[in-house]
Amino acid sequence: MVIMVIKALNLNNKMRIGRPHMRSKERKRILAFVAALAVCTGTVFEGLTSGAGQVYADCDKRSSIQQGASEGIPVKMVDSVDELDEAMDEAGMVKPEDLGKSGYTAEIGGELAGYDVGGDTKAQSEYSLRRIVLFADEVSDDYGASDIICYDKYDYYIFGFDTEQDTEQAYRQMVADYGSDKCMLDEIMHADDILADSGTSTSSYTAVSWGTEYMGMDTLKASVSSYSVEARVDVAVIDTGVNDSNTLFEGRIDKTASRNCYDSDNIGDYSDSLGHGSHVAGIIADATPDNVRLTILKCFSDSGTTSGTVIQKGIMAAIDQDVDVINMSVCFYGDNAKEDTKVTIDGFIAEAKKRSIVMCVAAGNAGRNGSPMDVEGNSYPADREDVITVSALQKLTAGDTDGVGDTTVKVDNTTVKFASGYSYYGDKVDFSAPGSAVRSAWKDGGYRSNTGTSMASPHIAAAAAYVKMAEPELTNYELKARLIEYSVDLGDAGKDIYCGYGCPYMADYFRNVYDDGSDIALGKCTVTRADNTSSGIKVF
Repeated sequence: MVIMVIKALNLNNKMRIGRPHMRSKERKRILAFVAALAVCTGTVFEGLTSGAGQVYADCDKRSSIQQGASEGIPVKMVDSVDELDEAMDEAGMVKPEDLGKSGYTAEIGGELAGYDVGGDTKAQSEYSLRRIVLFADEVSDDYGASDIICYDKYDYYIFGFDTEQDTEQAYRQMVADYGSDKCMLDEIMHADDILADSGTSTSSYTAVSWGTEYMGMDTLKASVSSYSVEARVDVAVIDTGVNDSNTLFEGRIDKTASRNCYDSDNIGDYSDSLGHGSHVAGIIADATPDNVRLTILKCFSDSGTTSGTVIQKGIMAAIDQDVDVINMSVCFYGDNAKEDTKVTIDGFIAEAKKRSIVMCVAAGNAGRNGSPMDVEGNSYPADREDVITVSALQKLTAGDTDGVGDTTVKVDNTTVKFASGYSYYGDKVDFSAPGSAVRSAWKDGGYRSNTGTSMASPHIAAAAAYVKMAEPELTNYELKARLIEYSVDLGDAGKDIYCGYGCPYMADYFRNVYDDGSDIALGKCTVTRADNTSSGIKVF
């Protein structure tokens, strides 16, 4: 006689999906545990599943055991992004670089970058990666997959297939069974298509970031010690990695939490060969004090490719690390903005909001994608309600004429206007921030000036980090309201489609939060302007 005690353990075991049975994930865990004990002790249990099929689990060779009369394959259960990577590697799932190599070239940030990817991969089949992501609580069929992986926490399944034909056939059936809002084909994407810089650059500007000063965050950064603001804030940067040799990153990167989401063979390598991620992360580091730590989530290959599942892993990793703010200067346009891509990432955005993680995203750029457009339906996730969408500002120089979204407002003697030459706009835009000729870190460890809404978004992420630092109890809605409270109204009066609520000016934020009612000596001042706004009179 064999006596067994069964506990509902979160086992990293393989379970089987077989036709026509339907089993919840919790039930599969227990069944797999029971079956594993049965095999290991030489005992065979029958009738554990509904129908005639049997569930078997072998300690080492589960894949070699037939599942009775019904078809089925093992499902690998994982509990972290690291385990997800390992499972995909063990299954031999296709990586973009596996598709072959040739001299495909694209322009990124004003420079030419080579892609070691098979042929013109933009012309390859949408089924080339041979995998499908399915969001479901229960799965009743293996759909002819050769491998299935489940990240139970997110009801997230990855189905891997042997051929493109199998993938296409399975995708059509999954859509019929679950709906297009639950299925996503994993496809190759390129940095030049989805990173939200404008593809232009300049080397004439010498400051680290004029946006830091324009938004008053240089003053705020200097006053951290005066107000004894020591709370740690974690900001995740989902991008191309960083070159951490730049002095901006000294002591600022959480090396334990940072990871390579693209290359599971080099998880600890978050280096940056493209420059975009260094630039974006450098803006946040420049604008914030040392207690704002950066979690670097590299989601692009060194040649500039990525896929939907890689971006998903980046967001999952940020959520798993329980960061406070996420910056994603990534926009899905056109062919990349497919509905199945949107709906499958929507769930992670909703999960971030549920956990009070603020997500700041770039509105998107014209240039390679035509003229500036409304973000609605044209730039994702900028058109989501539960993210903070940021358009770009540029300095208004002598000789400039007023145009769309222009403003004559000056802050610290800087006059700005909406960057109408490249920045997307629309009702979904929440704030605007400096995006043109912004100087920050670069891939060589030095500095460079770049232009794009990619540069605007991290300025707002830095402002959100300050609010998280001083008022961590605020909900996402309340944090956004706080940024609105501190915003300088730009463009048309009130919220408009170009500048949103305007650009936050944060210099007085700590003083207002920590003010004990005593008088503060201001020294010599000159009133340059007083505005009557909906929130009160603002004096400059």
